[in-house]
Amino acid sequence: MKHISGANLGHLRDLLSRREAEATHMGVALVELELAKARIYEKYAARRKALHLHLGAAQHEFEMIKRAIMARVESLVVQQREVGEHAMREVGIDPHRRGTDYTINLKNGQVLELYDSTWIPVKE
Repeated sequence: MKHISGANLGHLRDLLSRREAEATHMGVALVELELAKARIYEKYAARRKALHLHLGAAQHEFEMIKRAIMARVESLVVQQREVGEHAMREVGIDPHRRGTDYTINLKNGQVLELYDSTWIPVKE
């Protein structure tokens, strides 16, 4: 069985963990946006014009947060792909070989190949 190095496995786990943390941040930002909307609706129901101004500001703030988070997530995805491809080459596998899909088991570092809709370990 082929396994990637512990350092690459650790790096991939770290990137995945950071990507999941960013996704959590996105969820928190979305909840905060919805709470801000609810507070604004409750407080300014009689002032419709002012309400739209506040909602626009809250939406803009959310969009700015979302843009920053998505930029970090995209960077983590690129880094994760680069580390994974490097790890695959390290064990003698061309990660870009046509017609073949590979993945890495992040629990144990084992390299798996997609064969007939099933992930199977890559033999030495």
